[in-house]
Amino acid sequence: MFNPNISDIFMYPAAVDFLNLKTTGLETLHCSLLCLKLKAFYEVSESRPLLSVCSPESYKTNSQKEEHLLEIAENFQRQYLLLHPDRKPLLLYPVNEYGVRKFVSTTLRPTETGLWELQSWQECSSLVADFLSLQLLEPPTLLFSPTAVLRSQKATSFESSTLLCSLLLGLNYDAYVVSGYAAREMCLLDLSLQQCPLLDTKAKGETSDQTQKKYGVKCPMELTSRFLLDQEKKKLEAQDAAILEKELQEQEASIHLPDPLNGFRVHCWVLVLSGRRSIEENFFIDPLTGCSYPTVHDSFQGIESLWNPFNYYVNRQICHAGCKDINFDLENSTQWEPVLHDGVSQQQLIQAVHRRMEKFFLMRSWVSRIGITRKGETTRFPGGKKVTRYRKAMLERFSSTVTNDGLISRLTTYQDLSCTKVARVKEWYKYRSDGLEEREFNQLENSTTERFKSGRAFDLLCKSTAKRSNQEELTGCNWLLVDMAEEPPGPLSWYRLVKYLISEEEKIALQIKASLVEVTTGSHQIFYPSGFLC
Repeated sequence: MFNPNISDIFMYPAAVDFLNLKTTGLETLHCSLLCLKLKAFYEVSESRPLLSVCSPESYKTNSQKEEHLLEIAENFQRQYLLLHPDRKPLLLYPVNEYGVRKFVSTTLRPTETGLWELQSWQECSSLVADFLSLQLLEPPTLLFSPTAVLRSQKATSFESSTLLCSLLLGLNYDAYVVSGYAAREMCLLDLSLQQCPLLDTKAKGETSDQTQKKYGVKCPMELTSRFLLDQEKKKLEAQDAAILEKELQEQEASIHLPDPLNGFRVHCWVLVLSGRRSIEENFFIDPLTGCSYPTVHDSFQGIESLWNPFNYYVNRQICHAGCKDINFDLENSTQWEPVLHDGVSQQQLIQAVHRRMEKFFLMRSWVSRIGITRKGETTRFPGGKKVTRYRKAMLERFSSTVTNDGLISRLTTYQDLSCTKVARVKEWYKYRSDGLEEREFNQLENSTTERFKSGRAFDLLCKSTAKRSNQEELTGCNWLLVDMAEEPPGPLSWYRLVKYLISEEEKIALQIKASLVEVTTGSHQIFYPSGFLC
């Protein structure tokens, strides 16, 4: 009987010819299923070349204990399908990048990177969301290792969740990978209905600019009631907001049609339980965006199962209302059915070591150590760039080592939902010799505004340029105000020189003031920064 080994076939180009063989040459059903698995693997790996010659032997073969674990999982799958014929098969033993079946819990590899930038769940989830690009897939039968995912920077939601959960477990979080159902926008990474988070920083930036001035002229006292004015203003704003929201809902309803597969879209995310690392409440993490959600969020529509490196749990609770009524007490066997009944949970592991409990301990993960270096953290976007489309906005982010001009992000806002008419373009920079930090192009007012960091030559903080219809440019500059009581934030030689002259030589200061009066009263008017002659 012709029984090829799948781990040997795909290593050679002749594997393509093997896939084209007729089924008449296969004498058993085992060989036909093997061929189909190989074909599915080849189709996926064609877009993701992940095979490495230096991969350990655990990637290509199963140990005796792993084979025993697979037998337990197969037996559980058969009983589960007999008892629940209306539910879908569980993801218990998917195929890895070498075509070998692995128990899904052993794919998790708790790893601590050792980088100070990755010491919390916010930083880890942000890195995974930025570092990987979404690979759409049908209900999964393949689950590549986290090391292979890091090499290709392409992953499904299951593979992204596996990588994120491995990092969180290395930081001592009580994290689990969740397999369930979610909304269409979350499964397809569609953020076109959400507000861009960078747009909320506009109001903060305006208030911070106003607080830079230490001294200012007091406004004359107003004899009108501020309370009545605020109430009238809030009333008008509420009316305008209601009208605008109604118009936007009508436009969005015409663009985004109802989902015919609502409640049936397979998705994977991470669950973090309370009790560790000062976590007070359970919450979900979407690995595609890196955002956290409460467990009662409407985007999560049901849970089939969840797992960690110690066991696999099947949900026995009804999910008619999504995840709002789900209890995450995994020790309750009436609500969660474990695959390994004689296994130990993470909480019982320490006690089991002392008591020498005779239970089935999960073996060590077959995945090698997940390596994330500081170089990989700086070049965190696939191809050095990542584009995210929000509601009436588009955010482009660049790796700091890719662009030549120091550009790290660009936010483009539009006037309409179809994103055809540009309103503003704002860019952020780093590591520039001229100290430029922000640049904003306002298409509506036909103006350009540049902001610089403190310590730049001549203390230029902000520069605005507006163009009129006759192509005449109007330029306005804001300079750093001189405060005699405080030292400047950067090395300013001329600043210290002027300060020394004013404090030690009052006559020179009076001469400078007199010369400024003479110059401004003449035919030519010359303006100097901060009112001093340089």
